[in-house]
Amino acid sequence: MSHYLLRRSGQGLLVLWAAFTLSFVLLQVLPGDAVLIKFQNPDLGLSPEQIAEMRLAYGADSPLWRQYFHTLMAMLRGDFGYSLQAGLPVSALIASNLPETLSLALPAFALAVALAFALAFASRLPGLRWLSNALQSLPALFISLPTFWLGIALIQIFSFQLRWIPVINPGPIEGLILPIIAVAVPISAPLAQILMRSLD
Repeated sequence: MSHYLLRRSGQGLLVLWAAFTLSFVLLQVLPGDAVLIKFQNPDLGLSPEQIAEMRLAYGADSPLWRQYFHTLMAMLRGDFGYSLQAGLPVSALIASNLPETLSLALPAFALAVALAFALAFASRLPGLRWLSNALQSLPALFISLPTFWLGIALIQIFSFQLRWIPVINPGPIEGLILPIIAVAVPISAPLAQILMRSLD
């Protein structure tokens, strides 16, 4: 068990490093300089010397290998840098949006687990082989179902057809119901597959 956990942890770290490296490379090959695009606006009235100081402050004048390792080490320390667009630390932006994210993610995960258990146990009901076969095909359907399409379908059914949940000016709880379902359904699919295999 410990060997399995170590191997999966190592694979997870490798995937994170690969994703970070790929994101860094893709951002670097994009045309233009983000600092120059932000601060060369004539409306700001900055001199070339001031713009050069801004590039120095953001590390945009450093070699790419130095920028890569500086960014990597900073992220390992929990320092995600500054947002050029907002002019604030990225960690502050994450913290300010975290409550709204958790209010959607946590109920969606709880609903996904409940759906997964319901599908897994219902697929093993005795005497209903046809129901078992149908339910075992649902996880594959849920995985292949695009989230945006599911969201559109939920709005069409529950908002326009049944008129249960308003689209315009919904309450704080009503506004979360359909997004939670749209997020939970694809997540429940792989969980249900794992549970079904464990019950075989």
